Amino acid sequence: MIDRLRPAWSGDISISGARNAAPAAKGAFKLTAPGGVPATPPAEVLKALDTCQGVDAELRSRGLRVSFSQGDGGLGMSIVDAHGSVVKELNATQALDVFSGVGSLDDLLS
Repeated sequence: MIDRLRPAWSGDISISGARNAAPAAKGAFKLTAPGGVPATPPAEVLKALDTCQGVDAELRSRGLRVSFSQGDGGLGMSIVDAHGSVVKELNATQALDVFSGVGSLDDLLS
């Protein structure tokens, strides 16, 4: 399942310096899970990750990948080829449908 996931970025990552986190303000958000955090993700989460990985593998077998960009209009998503040329612009609904297994990658690319 998730052990087949590969990092999306294989280049070097450099961090210019350590950042100190500011102390939490009073009344700051705290995540509380009844009974604590499970040792492993629930089965439906693992299934969803496996579905996403399958779509990613299919894209890569076609020489494609998903690219994200940040612009004035917010987050942009597109499918690009090996040269970085945009094959298809995506909206959030299209991306979520395909990566959740609801939509078809073939229909999206046609």
